[in-house]
Amino acid sequence: MKKLLFITLFSAAVSLFALDINVFSSDSKTETIEFNGNSLEIKYKGKNKYPKYVIYSPDSHIMRSHYHYYMFRYKKFIKIVGNPKEIQSAKIEIKINNTKSSTDSGVKGGASPQGGFRRTYYYCTIIKVIEIKKKE
Repeated sequence: MKKLLFITLFSAAVSLFALDINVFSSDSKTETIEFNGNSLEIKYKGKNKYPKYVIYSPDSHIMRSHYHYYMFRYKKFIKIVGNPKEIQSAKIEIKINNTKSSTDSGVKGGASPQGGFRRTYYYCTIIKVIEIKKKE
């Protein structure tokens, strides 16, 4: 039994290293973020293209070696904050439930930082809306 457990755990660890993805950390913490509507993106999943996440990525339009993505469930975001396409700016308090990190080497032949691009994904829950301004 101990040998089987060891083999299972070892296989899982090897799989994670092969994918170069860190295990989710579950350090719950709260913080306040401010964003404008132009920095929001809706991520779709599946053939039916139904919305899954609203993603806030500060400074994603600037070339960096490390990018941060705040991931919100689409339906909950709509219910609490509103339609992302109608938001000009907002300030919300969030709770970070899980964090996932990954690294990739970028586009073959393209410019990339030494060690590749790092991406950190914060899976969040909205605690409260502090301020919101809708587009006119």
